[in-house]
Amino acid sequence: MPIAGSRLALTAALFQLKPVFVVTKKRPANSPQHRIIADSFFGVMDGYWAVSTSNGGGHL
Repeated sequence: MPIAGSRLALTAALFQLKPVFVVTKKRPANSPQHRIIADSFFGVMDGYWAVSTSNGGGHL
């Protein structure tokens, strides 16, 4: 589970339809609001992209 600031940053980025690279050994949970895609960040570190599947739009 991410710490509070990390969770807020992740939520805000996905809400704004921005992809987020998450560095973790455990694959993040699937969600109807975002897709999780395993990848490597410029070949430097392994992790997962979290990409929003919603239209965004509202207010936090």
